Amino acid sequence: MSDQIYKFYGTATTSTDAVATIDIQFDGVIEGALLTIQASGADALNDGGDVEISFASTSGFVANDTRASIAGLTVRQGFLTSGGSMVGDTVFLSLGKGIPVSAGERMYMHLGVTGTTTVAARCWLYTATQGGDRAARRRL
Repeated sequence: MSDQIYKFYGTATTSTDAVATIDIQFDGVIEGALLTIQASGADALNDGGDVEISFASTSGFVANDTRASIAGLTVRQGFLTSGGSMVGDTVFLSLGKGIPVSAGERMYMHLGVTGTTTVAARCWLYTATQGGDRAARRRL
């Protein structure tokens, strides 16, 4: 059962690393995540955006084996002509046994922007706190 909720919010017109940051307050595990993303002003084929939640201060949108990244979502407009509408998506991830986190760890939201859109994203992380001291896990 989640007993601590962390929220990210960010908006950008160009790709931006660390558009939002939070610090984990208590040792525990991330049990789930809800991500939403909208791209407004999309007026050409493939205009859209990406959101990534990560333990790294820089995005891993175009990299493989990014162990620091825990969740992401992408939206793209499919129209070839101008006059497209806002595009968006939402996803909830249940993380099974969870992702361990330690008090003091910093987490980041990164946004990728394609075309001439404005991207806005939100993420809620649902965590269960755990007692005791634990060393922060390295996420490289």
